[in-house]
Amino acid sequence: MVIEELIHENNRLRVNLNNENKQYYEEMILYIRTSDIGQHKAEELLLEILQHLLQAQTEGRSASQVFGSQPAEYCRELVKQLPKPRISERLSTIALILWASLTWAFLLPALQGSLGLLLGRSIEEASQLYLSSILSQILLSVSVIWLIFRLLNRSSFTSRNGQFNWMIIVSYVGCVMLSVLIALYLKNDLPMFIIHPLISLLIFIVGLVGLRLLFFRKFRKLFSIR
Repeated sequence: MVIEELIHENNRLRVNLNNENKQYYEEMILYIRTSDIGQHKAEELLLEILQHLLQAQTEGRSASQVFGSQPAEYCRELVKQLPKPRISERLSTIALILWASLTWAFLLPALQGSLGLLLGRSIEEASQLYLSSILSQILLSVSVIWLIFRLLNRSSFTSRNGQFNWMIIVSYVGCVMLSVLIALYLKNDLPMFIIHPLISLLIFIVGLVGLRLLFFRKFRKLFSIR
């Protein structure tokens, strides 16, 4: 089966788990899907685990009885045996992140430029787009995505309480501050372009359409933790 079919079958069978086993298993999903492994092998493993767990459930056994009381260690050993993502899979993910980053990077200058025109600024002033700003937003997107996956992976099989939410917030604020500092530091060293706000908005819209047509399924799988 292809990845989409494996995920669909997993979702279909998972509803048959009782609450205790479902909670245990979904933590396994969280850990394995946020690990640096090939996605097809990961989904095959998750489906195999689910089928094994469903069989054990019909026999009256719980997930902790089947996989042990230390699921994080169990999953860690399983992940070690799985292959890393193929180069093509890594490149596809990188292309997705870069495309999405560039798409959203053009929204802010489109809004700022349009507001500037409404406030009476000249077209040239309202159309300034700094390369340093684009690069810093790409860095921000990559950093935030990487941090979220790392935090989710490390938080699996633990209680994600208010402290976890604060870790996400602090990490995000830190990334934003770093990207702003980089943009300001490189502002005078990198070129500035004149792009009309409407052109920036058009680029943003085309980018969104491209994400929908080219990357939507990949994007959904990448962030489909549950």
